[in-house]
Amino acid sequence: MYASCINEEAIEAENISVILPFINTELGGWPILQGLGWDSSTFNLSRRLLKLTEYSNSVIFNAGTQIDQQNSSIRSIRISQNVLALGDRNYYFNESDVTRAYRQFMRDLALALANDTSMIEDDVNDTYTFEQTIARFVLTAAEQSAQSNKTIRTTISNLSSAINANVSISHIDYSFYFHSV
Repeated sequence: MYASCINEEAIEAENISVILPFINTELGGWPILQGLGWDSSTFNLSRRLLKLTEYSNSVIFNAGTQIDQQNSSIRSIRISQNVLALGDRNYYFNESDVTRAYRQFMRDLALALANDTSMIEDDVNDTYTFEQTIARFVLTAAEQSAQSNKTIRTTISNLSSAINANVSISHIDYSFYFHSV
C-alpha cells in the first residue's frame, strides 16, 4: 500500500483515469465537471448523503447512536451538524487569503479533472455562495453547548417531519437514510 502511494510515476500515468469513473459512477457525478450535461432532475440528496456515508464522509450532518440519557436501557439516534469545509464559519463572512485559496483549490481541482472548463468559474462561485449560506445556519461551539439538551422524541418514520419542523431542512429523507445505513 505504501509503495503504491509513493510511486509517483504510476500515479502520473494513471492521471485522472481512476478518479473520474469513481466520481461519475460511485458518487453520481460532480456538476462542475459535467457542466451543461448535469441533470439536476436525477439528483437525490438522501441517496447522495448515504453514498458518501459508505466512504466515511458525513456531509451536512453527523449521525450515530448513544445511550439514551433519559432511559439507559435504550439507545437513541444523535444527529448533529457537520464541520464546514473551512472549519470555522467566520471564514465565510469575511474575504481573506484563506477563502481565496479555498476557491482557487476548487478551481485547480476542477481544471485538472474537467474537459469543458467554460463554467468552472461560475460553478466555483456558486458552490462557495452555497457554503456561505450553510455557514449562516451553523451553530458555534457555545450555541451547540447551549442546545446540548435539546431532544426531539419521535420514531424514525416521523423523524423527517419532526426535524424539518424544528430546523427548516426539507430535503433530507431521514427515514430512508437510517433504514439504509
